[in-house]
Amino acid sequence: MKKWRWLPMTKMRVYELARELKLDSKEILKVSTDLGFEVKNHMSNLDSGQVQAVRKALAKPAEKSRPAKPKSSQTAQAKQAPSPL
Repeated sequence: MKKWRWLPMTKMRVYELARELKLDSKEILKVSTDLGFEVKNHMSNLDSGQVQAVRKALAKPAEKSRPAKPKSSQTAQAKQAPSPL
């Protein structure tokens, strides 16, 4: 018996990608046009390479917006300690 391998989707509609990423279709359209893809509306198709590019473009701003964590707890404690009189 043959085992079927999972094949990646070759095409995806803009609204399907928006639903998967929990975003509005307009946001996907804007990113797609910024990347130079010809999309006209939420029913336009994106191939697998375009889908990956859109996901990558949407992932970059989220990583940059994360606040920086303090390097150690010692620096936080040093700031809280009262100065000697």
